[in-house]
Amino acid sequence: QTVSYPFQRTFHFFKNHISNIWSGYIWLLDVKEENDRLWKRVWALEEENAQGREIRLAHDRLRSALEFKERDPNVKVFAEVVFEVKKPFFQLIIINKGKDDGIKPNYAVVSPAGVIGKIQSVTGSQSVVQLMTDSRSQFPVLIQRTRTKAMAYGSLDGVVTIKRIPRRLELFKDDKVVTSGLAGIFPKGFPVGMVDVINKKPFGLFQTVTLRPSVDLSKIEEV
Repeated sequence: QTVSYPFQRTFHFFKNHISNIWSGYIWLLDVKEENDRLWKRVWALEEENAQGREIRLAHDRLRSALEFKERDPNVKVFAEVVFEVKKPFFQLIIINKGKDDGIKPNYAVVSPAGVIGKIQSVTGSQSVVQLMTDSRSQFPVLIQRTRTKAMAYGSLDGVVTIKRIPRRLELFKDDKVVTSGLAGIFPKGFPVGMVDVINKKPFGLFQTVTLRPSVDLSKIEEV
């Protein structure tokens, strides 16, 4: 017994520890499996939540469009944006409605929030829309508070500016600018944007302002 005791003690020590290690290993495997299962459930719930958010957002946009259709008497065709071309010289989007739906060049393109641009060209089932920020874009506008008529221009910087405003006219940041209806493209009174930056030099006859568009042109999905 004296001789065998150390060996027995060592044997029992390793036996108990190996048993504990094995039990811990099995427990860790079960935990990992449960963890993987829970993560898969989390991912599935996040996907369902994201889909639900998209459905709610689409519902809100369509409801807004329906209300817009009911309050504005002009005939409208609703379309979805299918492609974007945004480069210094070109600020364009492509929509999924065209000549077959009655769309023609120079038709106004708007949203319930305001002006987006105008139809540049059409095919049977699609149309190219020139955004109002396009460097070739120009259309008549009205500074609502002062009733001043002017022209709005797109630019290579992708912003909308109003040039040649009489220098004596006092303008303020956030003055509202709407369409004047004079060019026969946009109905009168559609929101264009708000005065953001006023460039009024100490000399000269005119001042220039940069607008903050009423519509976030980087987030257009329907028109």
